[in-house]
Amino acid sequence: MIRFFLSLIIVAAACSASFSQKDISETFTGIEKISISTSSSDCILKKGASDAVQVDLEHNYSGSYDPDIYKEGNRLVIKERFERNSSVRGSGTWTLTIPDDLDIRFNSGSGSLEASDLNFELDMNTGSGYIELSAVKGELKFNTGSGDITLSKVDGEFDANTGSGSFKVTDAKGDLRFNTGSGNVRLRDVIASVSANTGSGNVNAVNMSLTGRSSFNTGSGDAIVTLNTSLKHDINVNSGSGDAEVDFSGNVISGLVEMKANKKNGRISAPFDFDEVEEIDQGSGRWNQTVVKKTAKLGSEDIRIRISTGSGTARISK
Repeated sequence: MIRFFLSLIIVAAACSASFSQKDISETFTGIEKISISTSSSDCILKKGASDAVQVDLEHNYSGSYDPDIYKEGNRLVIKERFERNSSVRGSGTWTLTIPDDLDIRFNSGSGSLEASDLNFELDMNTGSGYIELSAVKGELKFNTGSGDITLSKVDGEFDANTGSGSFKVTDAKGDLRFNTGSGNVRLRDVIASVSANTGSGNVNAVNMSLTGRSSFNTGSGDAIVTLNTSLKHDINVNSGSGDAEVDFSGNVISGLVEMKANKKNGRISAPFDFDEVEEIDQGSGRWNQTVVKKTAKLGSEDIRIRISTGSGTARISK
């Protein structure tokens, strides 16, 4: 009996050791580029007080885990390897304390990324991780298969895609391009040119100051845009089966307005009279439908304001 209990204690100790916390900490100088490739580990990027790059790893993976860190000229390479066909449990987090103006490439099977207080270039791909950026500037491109993307206090050129996740963006400037297959897109306090698209979610943009040609589109949700300044650039707001609306919030409505809706199921609403109303036949046979198109020229701005829906309401409000 005593031997039996001793055996249990030894096995428990071995299991505990195999999943105990393991740390790696290294510092590198002369780095301009960083390439990170992880299987499932997350990555945190934060601002350092020097030009050096500090790399810290915390993980509790099993013994088949083999992290690799090395320098190639001015590039730092971080890789993760697991023994082929092995059953691996555990998790890991890479924390990189870095200076501004680095070029970073991050690829992961399911890892997430968090970054704050940085000016840098980023090209990222992850299968299912989330992305959370705060107080960052630069040219950033990122893709995730199913994770959410959250941006706050950002400034620069952002090109972001997620297969089924949602976007939440607050206090943003620059050139913003967002696409999701089925998630929602929520924007607030934005001064930028915007392209926001979702296949089946809602687009809700509040307190918007559009600095360039912009579009807001959804396949089956609602697309609602609330402005805090008058429009100086073209805008396109569209929904396949939901409502499409621009709320001018008391700002002057000026430009060539074009509004469309399906005659059978859609509706057009505006606080002014239209100059022209047309009915346009589209498709043929069982796919034939009639679209109502209403246009009006208001004010002196030489811009186009397009709002359309299939079976919802296309609306302009003051």
